[in-house]
Amino acid sequence: MYIILAGVVVLFLFLLFKLFKAGFFETTDIAVVETPIFLGKTVEVFYKYYVGSYSNVSKYINEVRSILPKESRVIAIYYDDSNKVDDDLCQAAVGCIYSVDGKEEIEPNFVSQLSRWGYERMIIHKFGRSIQMKQQYDGFFSNLRLVRRSYPQLAQFIQDHKFETSLNVEVYQNNEVVVLSPLDDVKELVVPEYVETDELIQRQLQAHAENFNDDSDSDDDDEEDDDESDAGTGNQDETSYA
Repeated sequence: MYIILAGVVVLFLFLLFKLFKAGFFETTDIAVVETPIFLGKTVEVFYKYYVGSYSNVSKYINEVRSILPKESRVIAIYYDDSNKVDDDLCQAAVGCIYSVDGKEEIEPNFVSQLSRWGYERMIIHKFGRSIQMKQQYDGFFSNLRLVRRSYPQLAQFIQDHKFETSLNVEVYQNNEVVVLSPLDDVKELVVPEYVETDELIQRQLQAHAENFNDDSDSDDDDEEDDDESDAGTGNQDETSYA
């Protein structure tokens, strides 16, 4: 009994330590800045366009990390408010920062690897005034803090100051994540594949209708094959009786 109790206490202390290490109980650093970290300069990025639940974006973040050196800057751009837009309609772009003001931050030989994995290239010209949020980041518990504490604090900050923002950008480097909510024009951050939600709905409905028609045609072909097979069997029976 004492061994079990001691194990529970050790597990609790371990979880508490990990939460403290992730800064779970700290107040998040949020401020309005004129020159945001990382994107206050012109950057060249490689990205993948993604549509679906934001809970799955981490898979793409881990993918780009698996391709590049550990110190590379990973970027994720979220175009929708997941509290207002259905999960299957949320759009994002995930990738890495390749160069800053023309200075390469990743060895050029990685370009071919990124292209082979389906990443597209885009230039993001520097933009200014933004809400900037920073927190340390070292894995699962930091991500838990980001989702459960930091983003709600960011939303409250935006509401309290009556700001209007249309997207969020996450930039990961080493043991830190910076979240930016631009207050100026955000067109530089919009990838060519992005479409308005209404148009995306229409595209999905059209794709669904086309798939339904393809399935119907396939079923009709199967029925015709069955009819021809039955007809052939009947002719064989008539011949045998003759």
